[in-house]
Amino acid sequence: MTPVNVGSADRRLVRAAMERLTPHLAAGQGLPPGHRYADGRPGRQPVNDSALAEYIALSAVQHAFDGWAYWGRAVAAEISGDSNVASHLGYYAELRAAKAILASEGIGLFANQVAVVHGNGRCVLETGQGSSHKVLWEALEEWSKGKAQGIVFRLLGPFGHSISDWLQHFSRSSNAVAEDWLRAWGLDLQELAKGESGRRNVASYEPSGCPQTEREQSEKALDHITRLWRSCQPTGTGVNLALDRLVLRATLESVFQAGDAEERSASEARDQYCAKVRHTVESLSLGQSIGQAILRFLDPQEIPEGMDIFEIAKRTSDARTRTHVTEVLSRAVLLLRLATACAHDLLGELGTDPRAATQHWWESRHVRRGLWPVGHTLDSFSDLWDEADEALDTLANQPNGGSTFGLRSSDCASSVATLATAERIFFWGSFAA
Repeated sequence: MTPVNVGSADRRLVRAAMERLTPHLAAGQGLPPGHRYADGRPGRQPVNDSALAEYIALSAVQHAFDGWAYWGRAVAAEISGDSNVASHLGYYAELRAAKAILASEGIGLFANQVAVVHGNGRCVLETGQGSSHKVLWEALEEWSKGKAQGIVFRLLGPFGHSISDWLQHFSRSSNAVAEDWLRAWGLDLQELAKGESGRRNVASYEPSGCPQTEREQSEKALDHITRLWRSCQPTGTGVNLALDRLVLRATLESVFQAGDAEERSASEARDQYCAKVRHTVESLSLGQSIGQAILRFLDPQEIPEGMDIFEIAKRTSDARTRTHVTEVLSRAVLLLRLATACAHDLLGELGTDPRAATQHWWESRHVRRGLWPVGHTLDSFSDLWDEADEALDTLANQPNGGSTFGLRSSDCASSVATLATAERIFFWGSFAA
């Protein structure tokens, strides 16, 4: 394990650091001119405590944004028939997501160095043992013990209530489930930590097709990509995504199963589970019509689109198999959702209107990444979903029969390019739509 005590990190100091950056973000600067770490070299000694905390705070937001960029390019690579590149970029989407999550909690990862923002205002910077990937995985694994629920359950708010609120009325212990989620979704980070012995080397270091890598059939792969993209659809309520509702359902089911030691039939177990769900919905006072819709969504006999994401994310297929890339992309989208929730939480320190406070920052990224035309007024970040929705429909309506995605890519280049710009998910997941 890394010798750095990441458990002593204090998120309050990171939030205070983000608040100090408000005027500079409003001016489109990020870090102010002359900032000690403006050159992107945060590992230098001696440490400037307040400046390093500011760098870590800003890095949490930028890592989440960059992670979606990696994921979008991975999607484009898979659509174009290059599963090795898709897997490689997917790995690094996960890595950026993990760095964003840890940074939001006061833990900065720089190469193989770890910086921890302590509650006394001091930033301790130490060198970990092993490669940068190994240090990252060990820091995430160590931090998640007892802390994971603070991210997974506190920051996701399906149907207008945090998952923590749901679990409070559901009356089951959830600590282990949150830790299990993070470990499962970070499986590829654990592989990265193994260095040369990890299976990710097939995608990252070996020539494509040597050794032979199986390819997923184009229709099945596109179906999976479509489900992943649609799970990121904004729901119209704050910054909540459709995926948040799927996480809620998967969590309630896992928590119930983990605490269920009684011997009874499947139908009896289902009845008891449904009774607890009904009690929880009533306790949250969600209203009769909405409550009935939620009960139908949580009914174990009904399987919402996208629920297979969690099962796929748990799998550990060899990198040569046809399903490996779908597993990587699933794990990446789950970690990135958490990273985006962390960014939203941090951006709340900029005042009542974080979107206005960071307008220069996000407008420059809109134009640079081709998300929106120069000079065009963006009324709502959810408008960026409409373009992605149209791209998904366009690809889905293409004639079947292609053995790869090459024909789709040439016939629907604009749609593929749209799905490659997944940074748009960061915007509607970090700012109110």
